[in-house]
Amino acid sequence: MLQRTHAQPTTRSLTITWEDPVPVLQHLAALPGIDGVRAIATGAVPRPPLGQLLDLSIPLVEEGRVTFAFTPGELHYNPLGTVHGGIIGTLLDSAMGMSVQTTMAAGGRYTTLEYKVNFLRPVTVAVGEVRAEGRVIHRGRTQAVAEARLVDRDGKVYALSSSTLAILA
Repeated sequence: MLQRTHAQPTTRSLTITWEDPVPVLQHLAALPGIDGVRAIATGAVPRPPLGQLLDLSIPLVEEGRVTFAFTPGELHYNPLGTVHGGIIGTLLDSAMGMSVQTTMAAGGRYTTLEYKVNFLRPVTVAVGEVRAEGRVIHRGRTQAVAEARLVDRDGKVYALSSSTLAILA
């Protein structure tokens, strides 16, 4: 659960709680990848702590495609008053990784080897909800290639990304 409070006009706080991830990870490992991603998306299992921290949701899960939704807040800002590039990179990496996860058998594992982001325009609170739309371009035995784009509700693109992922098991 994520709770934002505004104690004074210039002071904010954030309280976050999350489930112990170890039993959840063990449960997810027993499921085919797409079923595990769907379980997270529907709330059948708790979101990972990072998903709680960023208050992410997963509105789309298909084989080879996953979309994460995120509403930027001022707590995500860098000193320039825009959402920090690391947050945007995290969203895109998550969408690409989970799109690969949907292609995995039960117990399958992967890791990001590298990813690249092109930042096209700044993301601010005024943009509202954005979506990181990830999809698998190639899924081989030992590697996968995925891409993602960060878009607003009107489809305007804020960032593009590509990734190579290692298939571990």
